[in-house]
Amino acid sequence: MLVVGTGNFTKDILPSLEAEDLELIFYDLSNEGREDFLGYDCLSTEEQVKLLFKTESAFIVCVGDPSRRREICSQMEKLGGENVNFVSSKTMIGNSVRLAKKGIIIMGMSYIADDVTIEEGVIIYCHCGVGHGSHLEAYCMLSSHVVMSAATLGANCFVGIGVKFKPGVKIGKNCLIGMGSIVTKDFPESSLLLGVPARSKRKETL
Repeated sequence: MLVVGTGNFTKDILPSLEAEDLELIFYDLSNEGREDFLGYDCLSTEEQVKLLFKTESAFIVCVGDPSRRREICSQMEKLGGENVNFVSSKTMIGNSVRLAKKGIIIMGMSYIADDVTIEEGVIIYCHCGVGHGSHLEAYCMLSSHVVMSAATLGANCFVGIGVKFKPGVKIGKNCLIGMGSIVTKDFPESSLLLGVPARSKRKETL
């Protein structure tokens, strides 16, 4: 499987990838021409990627910025790749969980409860608890130790480490929620949320 990106996010997910029976090769987006990434083979040109996709088309994109991630996913598909889900075998998945067909990354030691919906491009770090009936819209990201139940996160939201959500809250798209915040009520799109309880610091396009 091709792992696109060689930044800090890729280093974060690497232990979860190495725990699976996968043959990994990496694609460096920095145009530095590197041939090695932490001991793994590394591609550096689109021509190399196209050649790889003739025999192994699966890829995931390890880039945090949601707009950039969408762009890269589209680029890789045009080169002949198949954008797949990666769900660690060390994550527990409940019943009637609805997963989009591509672009989801869920690292190890998280728990996804019954009746959860996870849309395309969602990233969930380790040790998260996504409780019953939650809905994660496209390309949002949960950092580690996030806990929620029956919550809805709009598209492109970023949730910092250790954030907790009161059951049933709804968060609009493009929101940024700071580390350790406790979200007790609904917030509109493009909010910056900080504190205990979380309060909105700005309303603008992120």
